Formats: sequence, C-alpha cells, structure tokens
Amino acid sequence: MLSFWFGQNNDVTFSRRICIILLVGCCCLTFSFQGYAASYTDSLLNVISRAKGVEKFNAYNQLFDYYEANDHQSALQTVWQQMDFSRQSDNREWVGGAFANLGSLYLARGMADSAGYFFTRAYKQYKEAGNDDATMNQLCNISTACRLTFKFEEALAKLQKVLDYYTEQKDDFRIAQTLANMGTIYNEMGNNGKHDEYMRKALEIQYRLPVDRSRGISLINLCLSLSSQRKFEEAFGYGKEAVEVFRQLNDPFFTGACLVRAGSAAIGLNNDGDALKYAREAYSISEQTGNDHLRAEALRLLADYYMKHGDFEKAREVAFEAFSLADTSNKSDMIYHYDLLTTLSIQVGDKQNALKFYTAYVKLKNEAQEDEFRDKISEMEVKYESEKKELIISNLKNRQKLQWIGILTGTLIFLIVVLLLMLRQKNLKQRRLLAEQKVKQLEQEKLTIATQSVLDGETAERSRLARDLHDGLGGMLSAVKLNLFDVKNGVILEAGDVQKFNRVVSLLDESMQELRRVAHNMMPESLSRYGLKVALNDFCRSIPNLKFHFFGNEDRLESRLEVMIYRTIHELVNNALKHASADAINVQLVQQMDSVTLTVHDDGKGFDPAAAVTGTGLNNIRSRAGMFRGTVDIVSVPGKGTEVSVSFMI
Repeated sequence: MLSFWFGQNNDVTFSRRICIILLVGCCCLTFSFQGYAASYTDSLLNVISRAKGVEKFNAYNQLFDYYEANDHQSALQTVWQQMDFSRQSDNREWVGGAFANLGSLYLARGMADSAGYFFTRAYKQYKEAGNDDATMNQLCNISTACRLTFKFEEALAKLQKVLDYYTEQKDDFRIAQTLANMGTIYNEMGNNGKHDEYMRKALEIQYRLPVDRSRGISLINLCLSLSSQRKFEEAFGYGKEAVEVFRQLNDPFFTGACLVRAGSAAIGLNNDGDALKYAREAYSISEQTGNDHLRAEALRLLADYYMKHGDFEKAREVAFEAFSLADTSNKSDMIYHYDLLTTLSIQVGDKQNALKFYTAYVKLKNEAQEDEFRDKISEMEVKYESEKKELIISNLKNRQKLQWIGILTGTLIFLIVVLLLMLRQKNLKQRRLLAEQKVKQLEQEKLTIATQSVLDGETAERSRLARDLHDGLGGMLSAVKLNLFDVKNGVILEAGDVQKFNRVVSLLDESMQELRRVAHNMMPESLSRYGLKVALNDFCRSIPNLKFHFFGNEDRLESRLEVMIYRTIHELVNNALKHASADAINVQLVQQMDSVTLTVHDDGKGFDPAAAVTGTGLNNIRSRAGMFRGTVDIVSVPGKGTEVSVSFMI
C-alpha cells in the first residue's frame, strides 16, 4: 500500500494519484484499440465455446479481466458462467477462482462487505483443495475488505496469519510486503508508533533483497510519518534515501515525488540548502516528464522556502504558478492553494486578492468538511487576526496606511459573521428537512404495514382456497368417479354407451388434474414444506423451455418473503409467456447473506420500459419489493427480449 501524499496538509494519497494516471492511460488505450478489443472478446468467446478443462477456465478468466475494466454487467454474467462450469467440473480450485473474481468485482464497485463474503468463500474452497499460496492470497484480500469497512483489528489478525505462513516458508519478499501492509493499517488507525515499527521491520528485510520499488515506498512512508511527528532529522534521512532508490530504478516520477517530500522535511529541519536544491530538481523532472501535478508540488515547496525566508513577493509569484496547474476537481488540493495564496496576499498587502482567496477557501472548506466547519472558523479567525495585527504594525511604521488595514480587518470579520449566520440558517433548514423526512418515513411505514396486511390476507385466502379446492372439491370429484364405477358394475352397456362412459371418466380425470394444478399455482405445498428453491424447481419444470438457476445460500427465508418471491417470479414468467411470446425463459435466483436477487430473462418481443411504467403488474412488483427495501430494474428493447431483476433486502 502507498500511503504518502502530494503536498503538505493534503489528504489525496499517492496511490490514488497513481491510479488516476493509470486510469487515464487505460482510457487512451481503450480509445485507440476498440477494434482490437472487439476481436479479442470474440476470440475468447470462441475458445470458451469449443475448449474444455483448464483452457476453458483460463479463457473465462481472461474474458472476466477484460469485462471487469469495461462492462460490469458482462463481467458479472461471465463469472457466474465460470462458476457453473467450475461446479460441473467438480474442481474446488476453479470454484475458488470464480469466487475470488466475484470478490474482486464487488471490491471495485466499493461494496467491501459483499467482496469480503465472496473472498471468504474463495478462501474456504482453496483451503479444502490444499492450495496454501492461493489461501494466503485470499486472506490478504479479506484483510483489504476488512480495512475498507474499518474492521482494523480483524484485518490485522488476517495479515498476522499470512505473516506466520510466509515466515515459515522463509519468503522474505512476501514477509516484507505483509509487514508494510500491517504498518499501513496502523497508520489508518492513527497509531504512528506501530506504523513506524512495522515499516522499519519491512525495511530491514528489504535491505537484504535487490533494490525494488517496495523499498522506496517503505522509506518515503517513514519520511512522511516522522515529518508529521516533527522528527524532521530522521524524516529527511529516509526521504533522501528514497530519492536515491528511485533514481537507481530510473523512475523519474517517483523520484520527483520523493524529492518534494524530502524537501519538506528539510525545511522543517532548517536545512534550507537541500530544500531549495530538491525543489528545483523536482521542478526540472516535472518539465522533462510533462507532469503538471509534480510541477505544482515542486512550486509549492519553493513557495514554502521563499515564505520562510521572508521573500513574500517571490513566494506569491511561485504560488500563483502552482495554482494555475492545480487539479480543480481535488477539493483538498484546492483548499491548500487558497490558504497559501490568502496568507501570501495578506503578507504583501494585496487586500483584494486576500479577500477573494479567503472567500473561496471558506466556501470550499465548508463543502469538504462541514462537520468541522465551526472549529476551522475559530482557528482561521485567530490566525488571520494575528496576521492582521502584524500588518497593522508594519504599515504604521512603514506606509502609514492604517485605514486600509482596518477595512481589511472589518471585512474579514464581517465575512466570518455572515458565514456563521449562513451556517446557522443551513442547520435550521436541515432540521426542517429531517422533520419532513421523518413524517414521510412514518407515512411510508403506515403504507407498508397496510400493503403487508393486504398481501398477508391475499396469501391466507390463496392458501384457504387451495385447501378447499384440493380437499373439498377434489374429494367430491374423486367420490363421483368411484360412484360411477359402482354404477357400472353389474350393468351391461352397449358399445356406444361404453365409449360415452369412458369419455366421462376421462373428462373427470382431466378436471381433477386441472383442479390440482390450479390449487398448486395458488399456493404450492412444496413452498411451505421445503422452501423457495424446491418450489421454483417444481414450477419451472412444469413449463417447457423454462430454465431455473440457483446460486448462494440455501437457508430458508421468512415465509412472507418466500411467498413474495414465488409470486413475483410466477407473475413475470406468465407475462413473458402471455405478452412476449417468448421461446426461451431463464430464471435465476441469487441468495446472499443480506439480500436476494431474482432475474427473469426472455427472448420475446420486448417493450419500451418508459412506456410501461404505469402498468398494474409492474407497479404491483415494485410495491412488493419496496416492502423489503428492494428495487426493480428492467432492461428491455422492442424485438430483443426483456430482463427484469428484482432485489429484496433480508
């Protein structure tokens, strides 16, 4: 993990910046090779259609890797197909690989809880298969999911198991990597001491290995951590060493970034000569590589240097140049720029720009950290009051322009008061909105209870009618059939009468069969006895060209939810058969720990979803899903079939 930042007081991680650069590069490649991508996927699909065994599994992996970066829905479909193939092949390692792909997909979408669930399933499959290396990789993945959900202790426990394994294997590279990851978790917990301890342990091992990027990252992480603790001498030593590592690796971008961090530590150490030298070298590298962000970082380091030496005009000139290169979408970065320019404008007596930059600073600060706004206002007021007093004294002695300083002071105080009043008004508005939301929530709860009561009544009535039809009318028809045979006994019938009698008995049998079918559709007995999976299997087998797939946990659900899911699938299938003239229908049910998702896909006529939003059937399905915090997603194109996905929260 890379945990150091671009610039002081900046919460944008270095790794995030690298990811952005890589993402831009990927976008350019995608734009340039669209034709190649299409042929690439066609080639993989062709391999999947004809290949067997490991070749087919690897083709699924390659297709998933492509779709993961380009098309989430296709990636999800591919990995479930890979899961089906792996289970049919009865290969635990392949099943584990499919689960690991699912975890990776959900982690990329920011759904760390779901990713952790699938990584855990992959871990169990690999462990049962006896693949220790793959098992340790999944423990690392589970640790990442825990860290992203702030389960730091659990994340550390997972990494400790990984560390024990690689220690036993005497794999120094992996040991150092795991120690560095543990240090990163301690850093996120705010424990600088533990962070530094684990980074030093990792670094001690990395010194015994060939020089690589991980050594440089450990060095610069220690530089940043020690700088935040104001241990500038140690910080500068580690930063200087990191610079040399990346120079040796011929990596100009990382070299420039480390020069800026080491230069900042040098300023704190009062080593102004090295600070200036590093800032200029970083600026030179940024010009050679054309990296505007690195150039802005080097310029800001120069501004800090000039400001420390009292050359405020030169510092402001450099700060303005850095500001022109800033990433305006990065709020933390812009806050730092506005703060620096406000301070420098005050120092040189530029009241107009001081007010402009200060206003922009306060506005952006309020947007980025509203919960800490009051404390920040107090800190800024003290800071700028002190600076204004120094300006007043300086101007009284040198320029005798006390009236302008008074105007600037009054304006800043007035802005602070106005901003506080605006904040108070915003808080009052938020309280009103919360009250309105509470009322809407209560109304929604009342509507949900009423809807649930109606559905409970409908379910009970369906169950009663099914029992009455099966036990009452069904029994009567059976008695009629028996009595007919009793009447026939001992009676000699003509040939024509025998045919009529047999026809009556046949019609009676068909009526009894139809009666059982109607009773079963109203409330299948298998649903209450054996659960949703068995009931849906029975239902889908009764209809030609209808396939059913079930994935996930097979635990029984709440009876209301089971009935609701069964009725929803029943209605969607009937719609596909009745209105879409579908030749093939696929029903899929995915049951996870906290949700159930059903999907009904047909190859029928399709329709325009926007023109069907007022349909009674679809509104009924949306209403049912809403009772369980569910959602309905419809994808349909006229002439190309329909796919309806309904998600229920458990």
